[in-house]
Amino acid sequence: MTLAGVVILQRMLFFLWIACAVILYPVLAFVSVVNDTADMLMRLLALPLALAAYLPVLCMHKWGVFRGGQRMNLLLQHSGLHVPARRLICHDWSKFSPTKLGPYALRWFNQNLGNNALGNLFARLQIAQPVVVDGNHFVSLFGGRLTAGHAWDAPEWRVALEHYFSRMDHHLEYYQLNAGAPVEDAAAVEMVSDWMGACWAYDGK
Repeated sequence: MTLAGVVILQRMLFFLWIACAVILYPVLAFVSVVNDTADMLMRLLALPLALAAYLPVLCMHKWGVFRGGQRMNLLLQHSGLHVPARRLICHDWSKFSPTKLGPYALRWFNQNLGNNALGNLFARLQIAQPVVVDGNHFVSLFGGRLTAGHAWDAPEWRVALEHYFSRMDHHLEYYQLNAGAPVEDAAAVEMVSDWMGACWAYDGK
């Protein structure tokens, strides 16, 4: 198969994975809401809105990492380094799990209001507005009736973040939590691809 054919096949597999994830997302989001330990208003109002604003950013990030990884493979094709398509397609798969969705969606709710059309719509309709409370970035909902979000040191966020880092070897924190773990070349290339995808999805660069 030609290089162009391989790239097309990989993109088809990627979009198939994303389609499955998007179809399952309402179910995963529902499980996140049911399992969340916050008060009723947070679970029934804030968390669903945060989850809705999070999905487009998460998918955009995965697409950015996939594109960045393919570009890195092209640049490194004569060096012996590359990141397998499997890694790019399954990148950050654990962020779709119910244990990660809620904490991540609430932690980045403030930022996600400006990162995609749905978040912008929430802000324009004044359903959700970014606010800063004691130096932490939160979201004010329904004209200040409810404040949502996780501070950086919130226990729910810290547990989810450490759990994520302990399993994803394309982050430097993985090697701090798993002392002595070898660094694979593919993980290093995926790490750079992740930075590229993050800049594109989160910062628009």
